[in-house]
Amino acid sequence: MSMSDLVTAFTALLRAEDSAHTVEAYWRMEPPAALTYYVQPKGEDAEEGVSMSDFERGKQLTIIVETPWANPLTDGPALCTAVENVQAVCAANRQLVSGLVTHFGAVQYQFVTREGRAVPNFMADVTVQFRVPNHRGGM
Repeated sequence: MSMSDLVTAFTALLRAEDSAHTVEAYWRMEPPAALTYYVQPKGEDAEEGVSMSDFERGKQLTIIVETPWANPLTDGPALCTAVENVQAVCAANRQLVSGLVTHFGAVQYQFVTREGRAVPNFMADVTVQFRVPNHRGGM
């Protein structure tokens, strides 16, 4: 599966998981007006060993979830729920890419300032990885 196809597929899965919020393929320059997911390519493994083709080469996406920080009592929990939605999509789609296992990595939370916004945005950056499983049952 190409990186472009992977972005498209994961975007569709997130839209199905959370139809109440906007899910965009690729990050946008303009700040979001409400909680928004962005599905972004993060990286691809180099060819080496048995991975001398697209088959079994690991890939990574970054899912950026961003919301204006207007009301901490609602915006904070909504962002945390959105991160849990990303994790649920990973858990429900372990075999999204043939030969690779889907799992989520570290989550980074931070405040960001966006041009044209009077208040900061709260953002979570979730790494989603597609890796070759090892033969001992782990990653």
